[in-house]
Amino acid sequence: MKKILTFASLLTCAFFFTPTDANAQWTLGGGLVYADNVGIGVNFYRNTDDLYKNTRGGGDIHYYFVDGYSLIEITANAHYFFLNKENMAAYGIVGTTYMAAFGDNAAASVSGILNVGAGGEFGLSFGKAFAEARYMLGYSGVFGINAGVRISL
Repeated sequence: MKKILTFASLLTCAFFFTPTDANAQWTLGGGLVYADNVGIGVNFYRNTDDLYKNTRGGGDIHYYFVDGYSLIEITANAHYFFLNKENMAAYGIVGTTYMAAFGDNAAASVSGILNVGAGGEFGLSFGKAFAEARYMLGYSGVFGINAGVRISL
């Protein structure tokens, strides 16, 4: 648990205390995830137009519904936009993941998993719908899907 809190604290500090430009915009989202088990997820991202053009950074927290124990995944990701229009976007994903299992039947926690993938966003009247596919290298090659809605803060 101490490792999870340390990782989450460092991730949060990295995004709150890095320089921002006047055009920086935060988004918050949530949805369903699947990677060997079904779960729910929350994500937050900061778009910057000035510091690194066509990129955004942020993270995800996923909780998976597993029989006999709880599985939590914390991910820090960077997105590079190949297509970035007002109502549609396509981007590549690269990041690192920390997974922790809690409960009687829980396996050991796994950290430092590299994940790569792609995603897309589609404009809605109140936010953006998103869908992402990721492949987690170093953890038995798990393929994950994440879909939901993001709103601007």
